[in-house]
Amino acid sequence: MKPLASILALVAVTFCLFGCAPKPNYTGTWTGTVSFTNPLNNQKIDLPLTFHVTGEPGAYAATLDSPAQKATNQKVDTFTVTNDEVAWTLNSVQASYKGKGNADATKIDGTISQGGQSLPLILTKQATK
Repeated sequence: MKPLASILALVAVTFCLFGCAPKPNYTGTWTGTVSFTNPLNNQKIDLPLTFHVTGEPGAYAATLDSPAQKATNQKVDTFTVTNDEVAWTLNSVQASYKGKGNADATKIDGTISQGGQSLPLILTKQATK
């Protein structure tokens, strides 16, 4: 039985060497702009958003800044990453987001939903200084 256990351990290590990649890290500052048309006057509005993500894979926390709305440090209620799927909710404004992160966790292409409306939102990770 010992040779079998050794072979299984060797196979597991070999698979991990060639197939186990570290989880992408979404910690950092993310920015994006939601664009929409005001239904009252047909004026195009660009709403910049900044997310500050802390923690580590499996235990993230986030806050949101919306400078145009003079809103800062709004607590994001949930921020989850499952494989390359990123999702968050901001209950105070009944908003949610679902997106797909790229391989190196520098861009998330997704959709923000609020008040029955869904709009595209691409988030880009900002370089650390």
